[in-house]
Amino acid sequence: MRQVREIVRLSLEAGLSTRVVGERVGIGPTTVRDTLKRFARGAWHGRSRKR
Repeated sequence: MRQVREIVRLSLEAGLSTRVVGERVGIGPTTVRDTLKRFARGAWHGRSRKR
């Protein structure tokens, strides 16, 4: 979940491209794009948070 938050923050708040976000987080741009799509669909909405 921490990685998802970082992807969303870098992409939406900082306005970085998927390539740059992927480089900073250490994942591929396709994974960034897929994560943002799932986030936009609300795929994480309602899931319990593991601490």
